[in-house]
Amino acid sequence: MELSCPPTEDRLVVGEEAPEPWRDDVVGMRRDLYRQVIARTIGAIVASVSLIANFFLIPVYPFWALTIIVVDALVIWALAAHGGELRDSQEY
Repeated sequence: MELSCPPTEDRLVVGEEAPEPWRDDVVGMRRDLYRQVIARTIGAIVASVSLIANFFLIPVYPFWALTIIVVDALVIWALAAHGGELRDSQEY
């Protein structure tokens, strides 16, 4: 009967092969922050295009177009004003 120990992750590694778990966390957080910035930017661009397009629809659908213009303006404001709160909430 042969006894063997299962491999564990609790071993000490010295030198260039030493893992840096904190580095993966920092890189991951920065990547997530970058993705959030890209998402907010794309959201603001889409809302801006919608806002401009609805100016052309005011003569045809005045109430609906003005409602969408207000909603688009609120979306752009929310994406621009509260982006810093997301950045500040990230812990490095």
